[in-house]
Amino acid sequence: NNICFYGECSYYCSTEHALCGKPDQIEGSLAAFLPDLALAKRRTWRNPWRRSYHKRKKA
Repeated sequence: NNICFYGECSYYCSTEHALCGKPDQIEGSLAAFLPDLALAKRRTWRNPWRRSYHKRKKA
C-alpha cells in the first residue's frame, strides 16, 4: 500500500516516474549550486501548489 506522487509537466513527469513512500512517508533533499545572477539570469515561475488564504480567490 504505497502512496505515490507524480508531477504534471511537459518533459519528464509521468506515472512511470512516480515517487513512492513506504508506505506513506517520503523523505528528500535537494542541493543546487547556481551561479551569481550577474553571470546567469534566471526565469521564475509561480508555484502551482502555493497556498491561498483568501476565501474567494484561488491560488
